[in-house]
Amino acid sequence: ETNSVTLIPAVVDGIDAPAKTVNNTTTIQGLKLEKLAAVVSATGIENLTCPTDTSGLTFGRGESINAKPYDCIVYKITATNTFETKVLTTVTLSDEKALWNAQATYQDDVTGLIGTSTNGVVNNDTGDFITTTLGTLPAEGTGTMTFSIKVNP
Repeated sequence: ETNSVTLIPAVVDGIDAPAKTVNNTTTIQGLKLEKLAAVVSATGIENLTCPTDTSGLTFGRGESINAKPYDCIVYKITATNTFETKVLTTVTLSDEKALWNAQATYQDDVTGLIGTSTNGVVNNDTGDFITTTLGTLPAEGTGTMTFSIKVNP
């Protein structure tokens, strides 16, 4: 973000001091989070198993998820470290089960990655939350947490 501030000094003894413009650039960095969802249709397959390989799924923002009973909803939460040189440690991604627990069943499949590695990643189901803790998120690196739920009949 770049902004300019013009300083206009007060008139002293009838003499105007020249105005001075100061330019300031502020780089805003930190942690960017994004939660996306994909629906896997169970049409005609009541015993559908939610996919563990999510690479072929099309994820969207999930503002309006049209899922039917037995469908799987796969969620992906991505954390991006936007710092150019600072490493972030102990970043925990979580999803509260109470948000969907009455309508769907968690499939016990949380998977966390830092880039493409599971090194330094701890996944957990606390009963109330599904979590992934990323031990070290490198500068300009990404970490993800994916998990799925099955819509109850």
